Amino acid sequence: MKYTFTQPQGIIIFKHLISVFPVGVNMLTYFSSKGKSGLQIFKYEYKNEKITETEIIDDDILQSIYKLRAHRKTDYSWVLNEEFRESNFSEKKAVYQLKINDETQHSTLLMRFRSPYDEDDDVIYISLGDEMKFFGLDGGEIKLITHTKTVFAKTLHKNISEIIKSEAKNLKKHLSFLDQVRASLDISQKKEDETDYYKEKYETVLLDIAKRIIHDFSKKHDVDIVLTTKSENKIKQYTGDISVLENIILKASGTTYDINSFSGKNFITLEPEYIIFPDYNIIQPELKHENEIILSKENSDYKITGKLKEIEKAVRKLSANNEKIIGKNVGKAMVPPITAPAITEFLSKHRDKIIKIISDNPTLCSEAVDKFKSLNNILPHNFLSKIS
Repeated sequence: MKYTFTQPQGIIIFKHLISVFPVGVNMLTYFSSKGKSGLQIFKYEYKNEKITETEIIDDDILQSIYKLRAHRKTDYSWVLNEEFRESNFSEKKAVYQLKINDETQHSTLLMRFRSPYDEDDDVIYISLGDEMKFFGLDGGEIKLITHTKTVFAKTLHKNISEIIKSEAKNLKKHLSFLDQVRASLDISQKKEDETDYYKEKYETVLLDIAKRIIHDFSKKHDVDIVLTTKSENKIKQYTGDISVLENIILKASGTTYDINSFSGKNFITLEPEYIIFPDYNIIQPELKHENEIILSKENSDYKITGKLKEIEKAVRKLSANNEKIIGKNVGKAMVPPITAPAITEFLSKHRDKIIKIISDNPTLCSEAVDKFKSLNNILPHNFLSKIS
């Protein structure tokens, strides 16, 4: 069972809006999430009653989306349908140009919601088109249309904001419950009866998490992986950090798939031997993910320099192996590995300091500057010729 409030904010918004609007309305959203490898950017599109999901890893598209998602004070605005079409960067990678036109042609509502995963906005386009009449947003004087559309957008944004707050509270309660379960397991001798109840609940949560990851993996690779009874019992014994368990189950699924890849079977079992717990199976304090690029104010230049050195090493490694030097590959080659969106975020948010650091030390990451387009794009025109 997957609770609604455990999903990324962007999906919560998207699915709620689909339930609100009639069939003829098209929607497109870009939002951030946190996965096993750090920050991720997704695109969800709703068209002809179908939802398509895409993780964005292309460097150029990520740059465009980064600019689009940059936080703005305006929560909503009505834009031309042309902007809605051009916002689908995977089809057309040009930055859109707004055009002044008749108010009635501004039939796409653009809404923004501050993402809990980074400092930017989750954005969603709602293209009403002919459905404007369904909501009483078409016909009459221009002033009246403008006023009605403003009230409509404001009310809808407020409604979605309340839903987000409600789901955030539910998630907080859920996490609090899990913490209580862990705490109760530590004092099992004192409250044996109560502990048995919470232990059963906790084991159910662990199995739900494992089965969800296995289900997603099976769907992606077109196989049917199931847990044996012994595997389920082993998972129930886990007492460590939940995020670590997710990675353990993902690796076990991969091992199961690799071992059975030539068997021709669609139905394969995940054995307990494939589930490898750390040497310590204890509750760990909450730690920030190792590949999150979080820079403290103190020694930030030192940390930025270090990250540039890591990027340089990754680029040289890819170059030596004749591999494409793109964000996805560079991130994988880094130690520890990070995602392409995490690299884009790092380069964009620390652009000025990166330019100064490279100006002071041109040889620091010369190969990355020359071959890695994402880094080169943030540098001023003729930058290399000026410092050489």
